[in-house]
Amino acid sequence: MLKAKLADPYHWLITKHVTSRMDVFTAHLCGDRKALAVFSFEEEAQMFLDLRLAASNDGWGVRQTSVGELVSVLYGP
Repeated sequence: MLKAKLADPYHWLITKHVTSRMDVFTAHLCGDRKALAVFSFEEEAQMFLDLRLAASNDGWGVRQTSVGELVSVLYGP
């Protein structure tokens, strides 16, 4: 079971649906740099979201994503 879980090709993002597009949660770093919050397990992403109550009340939710979709998010507009 654990071996199958480690081989899982999916990751988890925190997203929000905005008019005709999906917004992906990013953390602000020093200066004007940002980092995409990517989680290995759904429970990790949900715990992170629960600890950020303002974000969870603003329509943010946990979403499963594949590696290919993750690449699209990174290179998208």
